[in-house]
Amino acid sequence: MHGEHDETTRELIRGAVAELAAVGQAEFTMDGVVRRSYYSPGALYERWSDRGDLISAAGTLAIIPDVVEGLARVIDAGSALEWVLDDGRDRIALVGEVMLAGSTTDAVRPVSLQAWQALHEGLGRHLPPGMAWFMAVYSLGNALLDVIGLHGPMPARGRIPWLREACDVELEERRVMSQGRAADDIDVPQVPLPARSDATAQALIQAAQTLLHERGAEALSTRRVSAAAGVTTGALYRRYRGKADLLADVLLVELAPDRYEWTWDLVGALAEQNPYWASADVMTGQFLAAAQDTVSQRVLLQIGVAARNDPVLRGQVQQRVAQAHRARRELFATFIKEGVMRSDVDPAVFAWGFQTLPVGARVLLALDIPLDGPAVATAMRAILTAAASAGAPSAYRPAGSSWS
Repeated sequence: MHGEHDETTRELIRGAVAELAAVGQAEFTMDGVVRRSYYSPGALYERWSDRGDLISAAGTLAIIPDVVEGLARVIDAGSALEWVLDDGRDRIALVGEVMLAGSTTDAVRPVSLQAWQALHEGLGRHLPPGMAWFMAVYSLGNALLDVIGLHGPMPARGRIPWLREACDVELEERRVMSQGRAADDIDVPQVPLPARSDATAQALIQAAQTLLHERGAEALSTRRVSAAAGVTTGALYRRYRGKADLLADVLLVELAPDRYEWTWDLVGALAEQNPYWASADVMTGQFLAAAQDTVSQRVLLQIGVAARNDPVLRGQVQQRVAQAHRARRELFATFIKEGVMRSDVDPAVFAWGFQTLPVGARVLLALDIPLDGPAVATAMRAILTAAASAGAPSAYRPAGSSWS
């Protein structure tokens, strides 16, 4: 019987954490841990019978305690935000890997839920409820995009005034009341359609979607996709150079053009008397509506998992994310130009927060953790109100009343 504190166990756990950080949970292997820890396979298998047990142990003995320790050093809302944006990013990435493993491996599921709880509750000690939920989900999405080479724009340390102010806005239930105005000339890009549209290609795309949803990226192969589609592997390779090309078409099918139509509703909301809350409600509605299609969200999540170690697919994912981010960035830049958002907000940084939120939400949905609709709405209202133009009327809450 080996204790969790003996030297060999500690070194093997360090090797497991290093393996997760290097290749992710989908390609995590016991052999990889052996190579990284320089111990024998026997020493590893004496302690853990398979990769699920080992990932669970790494979560329990190293990853969760590391997150708890990091957040214990946080002293206020500002330092909590800085930890999410900077110091804690590597730790949060490991939380994300444990949660992804828990979505496909029953043995890891309890630990994955504990990892989410440690992150969410740790931030909740310093941030109001809506912002704590938002930043926990945002940080998961940001970390998972980090590992596929999408290092989004981040504010320099200490330069996050609108995020810090959003915490105060939420606590005080502030609104900005003014006669808003819509911005003009907003370009809404269209997502290109898949290059292959014949019946066989459609059958292959549908088969890949089903396998990603039911079994995850690690179980996907061209042979399995071909069999599920009822065609030969030769038929697949006549249309696609390999799995990455096929998944690139699956990605385009999932990212339908109507994903961008919410921008027109957002522009319209700016003309209302309470433009910032109205805009936040539009964004919340779009986010929650997309999340209701849990099959699509799981497929998108698994494409991201597959992209981690596949350079061809990773390039396709990076291109699609960059396109969506550009649309949001240009939208917020227009709002700043029109005077409805404060000039010290970096539109690229602001847009990245809303780009990463759905990615983190997919991890929760894969674990059957319901999205907190009121928290989403509260956080978005607070963030957009905090980003309101300095020239707008002062935010206020009438004395003796509360906002619903």
